[in-house]
Amino acid sequence: MLVCEDLWHESVHHDLIKENPDLIIALVASPARGFTDDGLAIQKQWYEIIKTVAKECSAKLVFVNRVGFEDGLGFWGGSAIVNENAEIMHKLPNYEKLIQTFEI
Repeated sequence: MLVCEDLWHESVHHDLIKENPDLIIALVASPARGFTDDGLAIQKQWYEIIKTVAKECSAKLVFVNRVGFEDGLGFWGGSAIVNENAEIMHKLPNYEKLIQTFEI
C-alpha cells in the first residue's frame, strides 16, 4: 500500500519491483489542477504513472483518489483499477462521490 505521491518517486518503483507484489493499492488525495481543453493534466499524469507501475511490477493496481471539496481545494476522483498489462479495467467518474465494488 502506498500513500499519495509515493508513486512519483522512481526509487519507490524499484522497491516495488523487488517486492514482486500481486496487488498494489495507492491511496491518493490529488487536487484538481492543470485544466486544459483535453481534460485534466494531473489526471493524465497519474494514469500514466499507475499504468507504468502496474506494468513494471506485473501487478494489479488499485488507485483510490479523493473526491469533493475541502478548504478551497477540489479533489477530482477518477479512482481506477489497472491490470498487469497497464490497461484501465475500471474507472470511476471525475467529481462524483460514488462507491462501487469490484472483484479483483
